[in-house]
Amino acid sequence: MHIYGLIIGLITAGWYWFLTQDKKYGRLIEAYFWPAVIWLLFTSRLYHVLDNLDYYQNQPIKALYVWQGGLSIIGTLIGLAVFILWLADRYKLNWLDLANKIVVGLPLVQAIGRLGNWFNYEIVGRPIKTGFGWFIPEAQRPPSYGQYRYFHPVFFYEMVLDLFLFFYLKHKADRKSNLVTFDYLLLYGAIRFVLEYFRLPQDSFYLGWFNLNLIFFVFLMVVGLWGRWRFDKQSV
Repeated sequence: MHIYGLIIGLITAGWYWFLTQDKKYGRLIEAYFWPAVIWLLFTSRLYHVLDNLDYYQNQPIKALYVWQGGLSIIGTLIGLAVFILWLADRYKLNWLDLANKIVVGLPLVQAIGRLGNWFNYEIVGRPIKTGFGWFIPEAQRPPSYGQYRYFHPVFFYEMVLDLFLFFYLKHKADRKSNLVTFDYLLLYGAIRFVLEYFRLPQDSFYLGWFNLNLIFFVFLMVVGLWGRWRFDKQSV
């Protein structure tokens, strides 16, 4: 069994257990969990393929090779937002309350998922000239970087920060905060915005100095700030 697929399976099982323990929404989430997982895998993979369209245009069959890696958190978040809004509308639920219950465990899921990047040599950072860094075998090194041996372990940086974010959101959720979702958007957006500096330059759409990923993470931070201002001290 491929390690990346095993990690995805562990993540899915763990998130299923975490979400279905909720007394208010557990049964509803259980009923829609597996369709939601399929939907999120689709949106995550779709965004990754569209963001790397030049590569997949020449090898379209590889767009189906999910086990080789290539799941975008941006696509996941877009798909998750659509799912939460649809489920809340269908059952006339408070969308923010539902989102708060679902989002609180998301950083833990992301932290575990980053282990897959270690096995697949994904999320390779900029090269480091000293011996302090992530050693990448020559066959796995990014094109044009074969002369370097060590790289910033960006996946590890994010994994640690995601764990801190999870414990912070869990603390907020335990105190019945209605800002969990917006805290996540603000802080995760900031984490990814900073970590983009350590990643290798990407062939992506640019608007000035910002690539598509940076634009999206700035958007997350703006929404997070707006939400904290709009919903602070309001009951959900």
